Amino acid sequence: MKFVTVRDLVSNQKKTRQLIGREGSVLTYNGKPIALTIPVNEGNFEYMLNEAALLGFKSASESMQKAAEKKGLKPADAADEVKKYRAEKKKRR
Repeated sequence: MKFVTVRDLVSNQKKTRQLIGREGSVLTYNGKPIALTIPVNEGNFEYMLNEAALLGFKSASESMQKAAEKKGLKPADAADEVKKYRAEKKKRR
């Protein structure tokens, strides 16, 4: 996987677009990763989009679980917290 800077993306658009289209890459800004790119085409676009969404949901779920563990919550307690959050959200609507 290649690393591509935001500066490269702006200044060498054609070359960078060709690179990104052939293989995945990591987009960086000030040396820090900010995005991943994956090549797609008409044949796999929807599949890749769905997989990316699932990966995002999984990452968010794991992040919430870790935060709950840091607070000392057990899985049952976490479920109660979710119910409270949803109830508060309904009230705000």
